[in-house]
Amino acid sequence: MGRLRYWKTGLPAGLGLDNVVKMDCLFKDINDLNVLPEIIRQKFKGKYPVHKAFTLDFIRDGIKFQIDAIAYKGLDMSKTQRPKRKFENKRAD
Repeated sequence: MGRLRYWKTGLPAGLGLDNVVKMDCLFKDINDLNVLPEIIRQKFKGKYPVHKAFTLDFIRDGIKFQIDAIAYKGLDMSKTQRPKRKFENKRAD
């Protein structure tokens, strides 16, 4: 995780990581994708946002990783539990 050690939040005032509901994780090197689960575990403390990851060639040199996030102010995830998703294969008879 050495190359991905920096984490800066650019969330507006009043919003924190507990408000993040969706993330797009952009990687320069696909091999760094292996550290994403650990980063999410450390930063979100069990309340994981929906996320997707893909590789990208950045315009600026030196950028190896970027997260674009959507946060919802009306929902404080530190005080609620996300519902467990249950996927069922339902057939119409």
